[in-house]
Amino acid sequence: MLKKLVIFFFLFIILLAIAFRLKPGSKLSLITTKKTPIIAEPFNKFELFKSDQDFKDYLSRNMSGTSSYRNEAAIDVLSPDRVMMNKSIDSTMQVEQMAPAGLGEEEKRVSETNVQVLGIDEPDIVKTNGNDIYYSSYNLLRKKTTGSVMNSESGIAVKELDSRYVPPQIYESGTAIIKAFPPEKLNLESKINKIGDLLRYKDTLVVLTTEGIFAYDVSDATDPKEKWSLKYKQDYYLRSEARLDEGQLIVVNRRLAEADRPCPIRPFSINNIETTVACSDIYHPVTNINVNTVFTVAKINPENGTVIDKTSFIGSNEETIFYMSKNNIYITYSYQADTVDFFLGFANENQDFLPADLLLRINKLQGYDLSSQAKLTEFQYLLQRYLNTLDRDDKLKLENEMKNRLNRYVKSHQRGLEKTGIVKIDTNNLKVSAIGEVPGKPLNQFSLDEYENNLRIAVTIGQSLWMGSINTSSESVNDVYVLNQNLDVQGSVQDLGKSEKIYSVRFIRDRGYVVTFRQTDPFYVLDLSNATNPSLKGQLKIPGYSSYLHPLTTDIILGIGKEDNQVKLSLFDVGNPEDPQEIDKYQLDEYYSEILNNHRAFLADEQNQIFFLPGNKGGYIFGYKNNQLNLVKTVSSVQAKRALYINSYLYIISNDGIVVLDEKNWERAGEIEF
Repeated sequence: MLKKLVIFFFLFIILLAIAFRLKPGSKLSLITTKKTPIIAEPFNKFELFKSDQDFKDYLSRNMSGTSSYRNEAAIDVLSPDRVMMNKSIDSTMQVEQMAPAGLGEEEKRVSETNVQVLGIDEPDIVKTNGNDIYYSSYNLLRKKTTGSVMNSESGIAVKELDSRYVPPQIYESGTAIIKAFPPEKLNLESKINKIGDLLRYKDTLVVLTTEGIFAYDVSDATDPKEKWSLKYKQDYYLRSEARLDEGQLIVVNRRLAEADRPCPIRPFSINNIETTVACSDIYHPVTNINVNTVFTVAKINPENGTVIDKTSFIGSNEETIFYMSKNNIYITYSYQADTVDFFLGFANENQDFLPADLLLRINKLQGYDLSSQAKLTEFQYLLQRYLNTLDRDDKLKLENEMKNRLNRYVKSHQRGLEKTGIVKIDTNNLKVSAIGEVPGKPLNQFSLDEYENNLRIAVTIGQSLWMGSINTSSESVNDVYVLNQNLDVQGSVQDLGKSEKIYSVRFIRDRGYVVTFRQTDPFYVLDLSNATNPSLKGQLKIPGYSSYLHPLTTDIILGIGKEDNQVKLSLFDVGNPEDPQEIDKYQLDEYYSEILNNHRAFLADEQNQIFFLPGNKGGYIFGYKNNQLNLVKTVSSVQAKRALYINSYLYIISNDGIVVLDEKNWERAGEIEF
């Protein structure tokens, strides 16, 4: 009998998973009763821990375990903040700056990494100062051996001239410094023996590696020298992210919390001097939610590595996104409530279905000062004891009734089941200024945007997931929320693309553009001019989808995605927001482009009305004059990674070398092989 009860209990849990699309090893999300979350305190309250013991007690109640970090790219967020008020677009275009010393006087143009916020630089594998190019790669500096080479099978040295043997090519990893301008003088000047994304401030090159952050003086390109280093505490370390704004390096570091010895936190050391964070310096929501990670945000002088300021808070490492405006830093994380909270809400809405004494005992669990796991154990005991009183006929009836009621409960409480917490940090003093939450989960950095002191965020609620051998699914929906400066929701647009999920988002001034996808690509145009009453203005359904949206002009949006397993480019005319149109499209004979999941691989040159994207077969340069897509130039047989322009020259950077094109006639103006 006990065995049957256990089996039924797990059947019940599976029913919950099916209804809520549970991930393996995760808990159910925060529930609502009559659309009111069952939580002891409002989520927007936060405070500092009072002591080490206070921190330990909070962890004991809420620690969710060390689930695997599944989305390395997710903590990678910026969003439009300031707008380029000209005919082109908002802050999404590359910055054109005055040329450094040594450039010609003709145009004085130097491109920068494709970012979201004008003036806030993002890490990437390629940077330039207009004279030199810095390129970091695992497949860098390809060399062919000379003289005698060893036959790997026989171990016998053979002459290179022997046609039976091809000299092997050796790949090295590191960061190359290349003389770039003028293009006829392309030359490999030196190499740094570190690899990672790059940031540059004046003559300091910052390399973000898996070990830490290393800064080099590159004033002499032929002899770079290390200036300072920041090294991560390797145990329980999660990847850091960084931004560079007005000469200040913002670094977000994450470490999984340790319940037995949580403090002090030692997120990193700089020049072998440890940085420590006391428990009493860590913020936490007053609400009890699943947590497992300590976030530390530090402001660092990029020239000498001095920590100017720092702050820390507790959260979850699940689905983490980092977004920074000129005034604020936003860090999001997803979390879910436990099974007891869910069942309590379900039971209270189905009091005719379960006996009063069982409901009373389950309700008492909510007030117990126990961990989620302890409450789950007690809940399991109460449920098994009740099931033990039923005969086989009643249990069969209960199974069917419960499944149908659960499905109805899920549908009516969908937005209360999975949540995203948002922490807002003032960039001036690095103090936590607000916390908030929204239903669902954002896709990536473009899902967030700060505009006129409001935060806009796009989320998907409910998706198909796996639990063991069971493929669970239910209807998903997509929402856009507008939050005020206190992160209170003040307006929303809901139910975009039912049964679909968000594939791309772009916010531009008082508009939002959202692409959802399942079989077709609904392209939505949102009017966000009234923060308390945002609205859907228009939509367009076409085959395929766009996973990156880039404004080329005020009324023309470029979409880069896929259709029929090929890379697809679309031009959307949004001049009439109530009737958006796809005015042109182009399908490449490419299965993949890095731009599909990394906007930093994209380059737009507004002056020449062209843009670049890399593919597996080469690099592609498109024109968009007269609102028509035109493939003006390709560079084949290279593993193109990035492009940049200096004056009127376009540099195509690959693992094999650099090809320079004259944008006036698209002839090759220089070339170097690594």
